[in-house]
Amino acid sequence: MSSIVDLTAVSDDIDSSSISWSPVIEEIIEEAVQVLHKLVRTTGDAGRVLRCKTSENLHVLRNIRKILEHPNSHTKLLTEAIGVVACLALDEIGKEEIGSSPRIVKKLVSFLVPETATPSNRVELAKSAVEALVMLAVDSTSIAWKILEELMPENIQQLVEMLSSDSTELRTMVAKLLGSLRVNSKPEHAHYNRTIDSQLPLLLKTIKLEVEKMEGPVSAGELHTHDNLEEWRTKLGALLESIVGLSVQICKSIQASDFADALRNENLEVDVFMQKFKRILDLYKSPDTEFPGIRRVTVELIIWMVHSSSSYLEVFFQHQVDKAVKEVAETETRLEMFEMFCCGIGVVKHGYSISSLVASAAFARGSTAGSMLQGPSARWAYSTNFLVAGIRCYLQHGMLPI
Repeated sequence: MSSIVDLTAVSDDIDSSSISWSPVIEEIIEEAVQVLHKLVRTTGDAGRVLRCKTSENLHVLRNIRKILEHPNSHTKLLTEAIGVVACLALDEIGKEEIGSSPRIVKKLVSFLVPETATPSNRVELAKSAVEALVMLAVDSTSIAWKILEELMPENIQQLVEMLSSDSTELRTMVAKLLGSLRVNSKPEHAHYNRTIDSQLPLLLKTIKLEVEKMEGPVSAGELHTHDNLEEWRTKLGALLESIVGLSVQICKSIQASDFADALRNENLEVDVFMQKFKRILDLYKSPDTEFPGIRRVTVELIIWMVHSSSSYLEVFFQHQVDKAVKEVAETETRLEMFEMFCCGIGVVKHGYSISSLVASAAFARGSTAGSMLQGPSARWAYSTNFLVAGIRCYLQHGMLPI
């Protein structure tokens, strides 16, 4: 490992834009970084060991930083180097070291809107940078703060504009990054949050349109093979997970009237929108490591809606979304306990199951309705059979079961 890292070394003199590498040196560095990236993204226990050993190397991050800062580093080399950063963020030591290197974080932020020759190169570089920032920010409030400190208002605006990118992968990762920044923001970041929150109408419209793509026949570019169809379905699943997830983070900080305004701004009807949520739960009954949280975030947004307005609750029962939510709670898989997966490893384990989320929501709704035996609240409670015993305990003893 140390021999490979040594081959990624770059000259200390990086201050002049006139620096050029010989073709031989450039090829050696590029191939060494490619090999290093391949090693650190290895899955399983072997991957953990390789990332640990790489993170412990005293020179690896110095070399990667110099590559990121070198004026002659081309897109392919940069994306490979950024990939190394993203993978090392899975290792505790690696993540800590990267977070302690402000120049790496600053350079990653600069790649969000890179100055490259072609649009395709800009997208690839931005996609790699966003993915690395996501891996650094997830489950690390301190690093999320450092990223926010490096971001300028125009950077946040550029990020939200990427939510309309032609690249599905870029939109997916940008939504994840904005969600991480939103949940970890400080009061002084309120202006950033307002920019992010202003995208709720777009996010809701995107959810509707992407679900409709899944519902209808595959048209553009007719996908003839099962493999291509599965790849397309997986990409849409990952996009929906991130878009719905960001919507949840926004909704936690707004009023029901703001949500209603967002729907109205895009001419979206509540009943149609609720049906789209049910459709997501129907289409993605078997979550994948590419979108482990799609059912969780969908249930979270449904719960937020029915708690925010009694009219939404009526629509919830009208379209039998309660049955779909109950099925999710009863069929939760182990991978759904993780926020995301990278290199085959579950990243950030949730502290509660989906069934617990549904149970808490039912109790909360029932306890605020004045009676748990009449009206919509009773329908919610009784539609989830596994809650009946708990409800009886609450009614008889005035407390929730432990």
